[in-house]
Amino acid sequence: MSETPEPVTDHRQAVPPALATIVTKCLAKRPADRWQTAEELLPQLEALATPSGGITPAGTAPIEITRRTGRRANTGVVLTVAAIALIGGAAVTMLLNREPNLIVVGRQTLLTNAPGLELDPAISPDGRTVAYAAGPIGSMHIYVRQVIGERESDLTAGLPGNH
Repeated sequence: MSETPEPVTDHRQAVPPALATIVTKCLAKRPADRWQTAEELLPQLEALATPSGGITPAGTAPIEITRRTGRRANTGVVLTVAAIALIGGAAVTMLLNREPNLIVVGRQTLLTNAPGLELDPAISPDGRTVAYAAGPIGSMHIYVRQVIGERESDLTAGLPGNH
């Protein structure tokens, strides 16, 4: 960000000089030195995409376009339109007939209000105890406590590291 960008031709020699100039101007450090809108940039890029007069560039051969005629082409168009209408209609029906998802919060119990983070709680299958990680970042310990009653128990007390 603090250095002038390398010319694009340093990385890809095949880039035409006119395109390299446009890219360099787009990467200018000062906003006033760049095009201010895409509308200002577009004519520069269009001039590179279509040589003057709309002539095919040297070294390329025009591609001949073949058209489908008859019944097969019409059948394909009709089937495509019908498929889009069917899928769109099904999507609209699903959105309109959908019942809102309700979130219901059950009983809440404050288990701890210790300072620091308390992460990754896991409730025992019988619902009587909860295990969680708590403490300052970098030295968290694993605690277990009963939902009702006694204090928490530090299962990793005396062990070094983050748990």
